[in-house]
Amino acid sequence: MEDLLKNSFELTKWLNLLIKERISEDLKIKIDKNLQNWIIFSSKYEGYIEILICENFYKLGYQKDFIYKLISLDNPFFDSKGKKLPAPGFSSESLFGFFENSKSLKCNYDIFGLAFWMMNRLEELFLEDKYKDKHDRFEFKHSHAYKFGYLSRPIVDEWLIFLSQLVKYIYPNCNLKKSEFKISPSHDVDNPRKYSLISKKRILKNIFRTLFINPFEVFYFLFVRNLFVFKRLDPYDNFKWLIDISEKYNLKNEFYF
Repeated sequence: MEDLLKNSFELTKWLNLLIKERISEDLKIKIDKNLQNWIIFSSKYEGYIEILICENFYKLGYQKDFIYKLISLDNPFFDSKGKKLPAPGFSSESLFGFFENSKSLKCNYDIFGLAFWMMNRLEELFLEDKYKDKHDRFEFKHSHAYKFGYLSRPIVDEWLIFLSQLVKYIYPNCNLKKSEFKISPSHDVDNPRKYSLISKKRILKNIFRTLFINPFEVFYFLFVRNLFVFKRLDPYDNFKWLIDISEKYNLKNEFYF
């Protein structure tokens, strides 16, 4: 962890990109000389925000004893949109440490560390075999999010929303980003056809495999379809359906063959 923060140029660069894209173009972030806090500051406004660094967020690999707490967002400074949030790694008594004046504030939860840890999936690195499935992938049941019940929550987004409120309290005139969400379907196409456009060996393999599951399908595609020149598509060819649905809802698809 210490090496990662001591040589923090790339990490700080990544976090500055995050804060500019998700919070505000007016803000910058740096690490203090003692490697204990992130400092949010602005050349346009007075004041700063200190974010206490949590060392465990910068450790590479699985941490089976990584702590967790569900914490209240209630505070005397601003009215938070959320009431409670999952807080992996939280070890302080309270969310806010000290309040010097109306222009500076300290937050005792490492929101940036959480984003770095979650978005880069650090707990999936250098895994022991017992945490892998038969394909050598990380099994989700071992994840911190699954064990503590926040797997389906977008907690990075939720904490960044909270940080936006904190920023607005310290810098009332700061221009905050407004996120616009969209659906962007993507499709990995391993086999565009089941009975064509692949090798003869693969076609025969598919035929014999399907005979045990759905023999009518094989009969149809080998005989009935050709005999009556029906226009029914190969069962793997769902492109027209996908595009029709996408046009209906004005979605842009990406296909990867």
